[in-house]
Amino acid sequence: MHIPDGILPLPVTGTGYAATAATAWYSIHRIRQKEDYRQDIPKASLLTAAFFVASWIHIPIPPTSVHLVLNGLLGALLGYYAFPAILIGLFFQAVMFGHGGLTTLGINAVIMGLLSLFTVAIFVNLLRDTPIGCGCFHTLDEQMDWTTLVRDLIWIGMAAHVHFFDSAFHLEKQFLIRLKDI
Repeated sequence: MHIPDGILPLPVTGTGYAATAATAWYSIHRIRQKEDYRQDIPKASLLTAAFFVASWIHIPIPPTSVHLVLNGLLGALLGYYAFPAILIGLFFQAVMFGHGGLTTLGINAVIMGLLSLFTVAIFVNLLRDTPIGCGCFHTLDEQMDWTTLVRDLIWIGMAAHVHFFDSAFHLEKQFLIRLKDI
């Protein structure tokens, strides 16, 4: 989601820039802890370009627009490189296409970039077989594993299918008409 210029007050956009600066610093700090951090820069550059190009396909819905988002995929493939990649991609989207804006770049980067870092955290912990029991996937007692992740992705996919099917065929209008007839 991109928030366009002029929607948010200045203190909120300033806070967004502060959070973006802190998160970018943390990501770059973690990247530089790797032995050969330059090795993954070409992969990060290529996926940043893919993130940027994917934004060309958009549907304007006032006061914003909707388009393909690859932040979860970037998080899974790039790790800590994902947040700087998203920040760079969002900057070019704002400058070249008008997606979002420069005053809201910080907020947009936080919204989209933190999801990628959340994806990093999930995949790192799943690869390490670290038990994740935060209650965000089921209950505090059930630990998250690969089957939980796949199950929840299927649930999200089914919800998206119902949403888009309902939106495409306007089923809510047909259902309301039937209730009126009763």
